[in-house]
This record gives sequence, structure tokens and C-alpha cells, in this order.
Amino acid sequence: MSNWYADTLLKIHFDMHTPADVERVGAEFDPAAFAAAIKSTGCEAVCFFSRCTYGWSYYPSQVGPPHPHLQRDLFGDGLAALKAEGIRVIAYCAIDNLPPPLEAAHPDWFCLDSDGLPRHGNGETTLVCAFSPFAEELMIPQFEEIATRYPVDGFFLDGVYMYFYHASYSEYARSAFGRPIPVAADDPDWRAYRHCQVDRVWDVMNRAAEAIDRARPGCLLGVNWLAAPRWAVPPPPKIGYLTGDPPLHNCTFETAFHLAAWGWRDQPADLMNERMLHHWQDFTCRTPETLDTEFATAIAQGGKLFLGDLLKPVRVQPDPDVMRLARRSFSFAAERRETGMGLRPHADVAILISPEIMRLQGPSWSLDESAVRGAYLAIAEAGLTADVLYDGDLTEHLRRYRALLVPEQAYVSRSAAAAVGAFVAAGGGLLVTGAVPAAVDPSEPTAAAEPAVLASLLGVAADGVHPFDLTYLVLRGSGAEDLWRPEDDFRPAVPVPGTCARVRAAGCDVLARVTAPGQTYQIGAKPPGEDTGCPGITLNGRCAFAAFPLAGDLWRRGNPGAKYVLQALLRRVADVTVERIGPPCGQLTRLEAAGRTVLHLTAYQPDRRTAMPQVIERPPAIAGVHVRLRDPRTPVTAHVEPAGTAVPAERDGEWLRLPVPPFSIHTAVVVEWGE
Repeated sequence: MSNWYADTLLKIHFDMHTPADVERVGAEFDPAAFAAAIKSTGCEAVCFFSRCTYGWSYYPSQVGPPHPHLQRDLFGDGLAALKAEGIRVIAYCAIDNLPPPLEAAHPDWFCLDSDGLPRHGNGETTLVCAFSPFAEELMIPQFEEIATRYPVDGFFLDGVYMYFYHASYSEYARSAFGRPIPVAADDPDWRAYRHCQVDRVWDVMNRAAEAIDRARPGCLLGVNWLAAPRWAVPPPPKIGYLTGDPPLHNCTFETAFHLAAWGWRDQPADLMNERMLHHWQDFTCRTPETLDTEFATAIAQGGKLFLGDLLKPVRVQPDPDVMRLARRSFSFAAERRETGMGLRPHADVAILISPEIMRLQGPSWSLDESAVRGAYLAIAEAGLTADVLYDGDLTEHLRRYRALLVPEQAYVSRSAAAAVGAFVAAGGGLLVTGAVPAAVDPSEPTAAAEPAVLASLLGVAADGVHPFDLTYLVLRGSGAEDLWRPEDDFRPAVPVPGTCARVRAAGCDVLARVTAPGQTYQIGAKPPGEDTGCPGITLNGRCAFAAFPLAGDLWRRGNPGAKYVLQALLRRVADVTVERIGPPCGQLTRLEAAGRTVLHLTAYQPDRRTAMPQVIERPPAIAGVHVRLRDPRTPVTAHVEPAGTAVPAERDGEWLRLPVPPFSIHTAVVVEWGE
């Protein structure tokens, strides 16, 4: 059966978490007016509340308690009206909290702290333990009830992150883990415990998807943030779509970054771009240009669209001005529909994020993504294309890329290390920064980690870390002098804060060494000091190593030297097939289908603000861009969308040069190859 989500571009989600003291819930609801307002936007599917974070249901459930002041079958009446307008319906279910009636009936389901006390959730609720039978005895049965009673097309589950935010010390958790659950921050069993949680939650979600499909064939399950880079574990096979609501710092980047980890997978994916300015508790409205930029970014990554909004629980009617905003931005997206639907992302570079780096974080519930974000930013600004992969992806998927970038990953799984070795042996390029990753399996102690596999590929021997919180890369006079921008005649020393790997050369060429910080002066300043003699930048065939944590420093401090060195090293090892030439504010992505290549360029210029989030109100035109595509075929036609203007495809040896007319926010170069 085909996945309807893959063919559905325009969706709206309505949040409406309602505590028990709100009265007359749904009393003034007009289902026909509700559906008509949504229909006017061009929306194709709506996510509508069936169970909220306070644990209340919005229909007469026999499984989960209805809201105590619910006046009608709010979910069912809304669903019927939406279906009458030809709009698909996704049932929203929060799955993290127990309301008072369930607290009283099932205290054994509680998530407990290390003192045995319940962890409280929103309002008067208690958090659920991931290992308890809540999933089997309430969650999945409620999904089956909804799917059997109503013609729903899918489910959106929220709150799964609460199963990771805290460790649970219930008897169910202790039994599942099979040994004492870590308490101290430096306990070496944290990684094994988190892995045990992932195994449990991923299994529950997979079985929930199977149960939903049995109850209503073709009904899909999606889970907010499941398989996101913050956990870096591939999705369960039965999950119908991947989704998440990004933090509103810079949603253009968040959309691009997360879809780089999702858009290439078999499941369709989207990022929920909210109309609010400061997340779900704020009614400030963002501008259409902001949404247009995020929508264009999603389409360019092969993603779908999901606009988030808020409903008031008595009237339950969309704000008419927000619906006008949705109509405008959906119209912008619809003009670009054919440049994204049915095409698959095709990137040259894979960036690895491993859940094994959680070993460095103790009880922290999510990975530090800084280095991976910095790596992705550097590649985007270089005009190259990249996807984000996890350990569990490499064995099957790494072979499709030209190069792998491993940014500051101290540990990877043994299967990932083996896959990297096979990739390099087959001619793939490799760039590693900040650490020589040691191979270790999820349940093994850190002491069992083995660095030899990746070290041998790099031609180095790992020798710990330097005893400094700052090191320097001195380019002038070294073999790495050309790693700075070629248009500059200066080569400043590049300071890089953080932990710098200490290695010995074992067959590699040393391009530059690590320079220690000098004597402190200037109220804490540390200038470049003495050459340590230790390799800082090395090259071993198509395998490059930088001992410095360049990618994380780029993300945290915006270090231009770190960016230039990363970009230049990547070009040394990556035999790329497509690149953007021209202003770096246009991000290039490539989508492919039979007989067709679509090269997207998305851009934004944030208006100045004194604090986050960044917004776009007056996007400028971008000119002087062209794209180079290495392909031996001769195009039948080449044009830009949505304008429809033809562009010349100029042959330059093995490359095609495609000039891009000036654009604002987004354009796509469509190359038709014919049969």
C-alpha cells in the first residue's frame, strides 16, 4: 500500500493542551466553519487533538479519560467535517503524562527518581515510565480504539522525549536493565542504560505502528523527534513518517539540518514550522517571508510541510488572519510542488553523528549536536551537498556518498567503524576532526573501546589529548598554508578552544602541527606559543585528519578560520559531483528522479535583531550564482522554477555550468535528461 504522506505537501497542526480546570471545552465548536476555514488555505491534511499532554481525551474514550469538561465528541465532529471537505486527518496523541484518574489507578506506571519519588509532568500529571506496561495496557489500546472508531489517516505522537529526559528507577526499569541503574554523573553505565531505553521505546513505537495499521490499513504513525540527530538512532521500520517541531532560533537552518538527517530515508519527513514567534506558548505571529523561506528549504530537501498553530479550547476555531497567512505561504509552496515531490535527495558528503558520544555526557538525555551542526554549516556555505547519517545507517547507506566527515566523535559503534573501513577501501574520502573515534558497541564499557580501525585509515596513532583548553593552527610556512581562503594574502594563526587530539604520525603526511597557547596576559588572553611537534593536520591518501575541534568551534563561536580549514580539507578528500559557485548565502541541494535532476537554491538574510529568533521580513535578491554539475549526459532542457525561464547548459569538460538568474528566497534549476 502506498504511503499517502509522501504525496501530501500541505498540512496544519493545531495545538490545544487543556488543563482540567478549563470549562465548556468544545461548547462553541462549529465543525463546518472549522473545516471551511482550513479548506480555504489549500491544506491537504490536519493534525487534530485526540489526547493532550494533560492526559485528557477529546472524544468519548473507553480507554483514556475524557477531559472532565468536554461538551461533545470534539475530535470525532471535527474529523467528520474535515473529511467532508476532502481533508485527511491525523490524530494528535501526547503519550508522556498520567492525569489524576490514571495516577490513582496505576501508580506502578510512574517514572520514579532515584529516591523512589514520582516525577511530575504538566499540571497535576505524573510522568510515565518508558518500561512500564502503560504502552501495552493503555497507549496502544487507545490508538486501536481511535483507528477503529474513526476514519483517521494517521497519528502524531508527542512527548516521547520525556522517556529520555529523566532516568526512571521503577521496578520495571530495574528489571529491564538487569543491573543497578546509574545515579552518579560519572557512572560508566549511562550509555548502556540509555541504549536500553532506546531499545524499549523503538520497539514500542514499531509495535504501535503495526497495531494501528491492523486496525485501519494504510493509517500511519509518526512520532515527534523520533530518530532525530539528538538521539542518532535510525527509525523503526514500521514508522510511517518522520517529524519534529524545531526550536525557534533559526528555523531555516533547523529545517535544513534535520531534513538532512531524514529527507534521504524511505519514510517521508517534514519539520513543523510554527506560525508563532517564540514556540507554543506565544501568540506573536511570524511573517510570511519567514515561513516561505522555511517551506522552500523543506521542499529543497525533499520534505513535506507542516504549519503549527494554536486553538482556544471553547470555540476551537482557527484565527482568520492566521488562515490568511497559511493561504499565502501554502500558495508560495504550491508553486514549487513539482520541484520536490517524488524526488530523492542526492548528496556528495555524509556527516556522521554517533549516539556513542553520549559516553562523554553522563546522564544527559540527548547528544551534543554542535560539531555536526558546524560541519553541516561549513558544507552548506562551501556550496556543497551533505546528508547526516547515524552509526546504524553506515553499513547499508554509506556507499552512496563520495566522502564521509566525522566531526569530533570520540566513539562510534564497531559496525560503523567497519563500514568506514570498507568505504575507504572502495575509494571513498574521509575527513575526521577533533578526535580519533574509538570503536565500541552500545552495551560495552568505555574501557573496551578500540581506536585502531579509524586510526589506521588516517595513518596516525592515538595518544590521548593535549593538556590545553586552547590550541593554535599556524598556517604560515606549513603545508597547510593553502587551507585559508585563496583570495587573501594573509594567513593568521587559527585559535581553536576545546579538547585537541594528541596523535603520532604512523604513515601519514603531516601538513601542520599543533601549537600550544603561550603565556597568559591581557586579562586572560593566550597568544600562540610553542610548537608541540605533534601532528595537527594530516593527509593519508584520501583520508584527512584535523586534531582540532574545528566543527564545534565554528558552530559555537563562528570561527572563520575553522570553517575555511574544514572546507578546504573536505575538498581535498571529496570527489564532488555538484557545487554552487557564487555568494555563500544560497544553499544548494540536489534532488533526483528518473530522467530529471533538480538543483535547489535557498537563501535568507535575517533582519537584525538583538536576540533570537532570527526572522526574515525583507529578503534581498541574490545574483551572480551558477551551479556546476558533473554529468556526461547532454540535457534536453534546463530551466528555472517557478519562473519557467530557460537557462543555458554550458559544457566545460566533464562539468555542466548552469547560470542561475537572480532570485529571492528560492529558485530551482530543473535539468531534463530525456529517456
